[in-house]
Amino acid sequence: MSQNLKRNQLQSFGKFAIKCKSSRIQRTDGSVAVMPPNRRQFWDRFRYGVPSVAVIGKRDRKERNDYPHHDRIQYHLFFSLRSVDRESFGFKIDLMKITDEVFKNALSHFPSGVTVITYSHLGKHGGLTVSSFSSLSLNPPLVLFCLQKNITSHDPIYDSGKFIVNILAQGQDSLSNQFASGKTDKHTLIQELKCKTGELEIPILPGILSYIECEVEQFVNGGDHSIVIGKVISAGAEDSLRPLLYYRRNYYSI
Repeated sequence: MSQNLKRNQLQSFGKFAIKCKSSRIQRTDGSVAVMPPNRRQFWDRFRYGVPSVAVIGKRDRKERNDYPHHDRIQYHLFFSLRSVDRESFGFKIDLMKITDEVFKNALSHFPSGVTVITYSHLGKHGGLTVSSFSSLSLNPPLVLFCLQKNITSHDPIYDSGKFIVNILAQGQDSLSNQFASGKTDKHTLIQELKCKTGELEIPILPGILSYIECEVEQFVNGGDHSIVIGKVISAGAEDSLRPLLYYRRNYYSI
């Protein structure tokens, strides 16, 4: 195995392929230098499947000029996933093919706040629950969220060119579920909530943690979603409230 590693070949371990460095190094004068024994020890560690970091190029003072770029220290990390205990890193490594469910499950482990995007178009109000919201820029003030292309809210937000980000507070999980449901008439729901409107004449949900009014700056293609970038027009917050959090398909508070 070590002979193959020294030939700069790709060695396959399970579902991973890695390129291993050779112990033979080209000198600047055209001759070939062999890596000294104390620099080859990582081959043995690698052979037995122990993840190791090897320092290549750091040599004794009398030998340092043998290598090009002798003043650089390179770190190479090798993993033999066939023989390494997959829990040796403190967490379990599952070599699973990426499917929709696997991807969603991985993302669900990232806790996030909960927002409802409200909008108005042609005299009708609408809204949808979004967790993929983020700030983008401070100067100019920009935010973004990801909007699925095949839902009914996509075109009205695109056509109206404006929206409000409502950041939900603790205890508003039922409101989040209502705006996430495709069976709810969002226009009727907003009317029942007796929402106030902001500068852009878009409903601001009651009892929320904070809100951000935006004009659409850009729609960017992102696979089956559009990345909606908004320029912030105004904002407000209620400091006495606590946020609503979403983690592993459940709601939490702090």
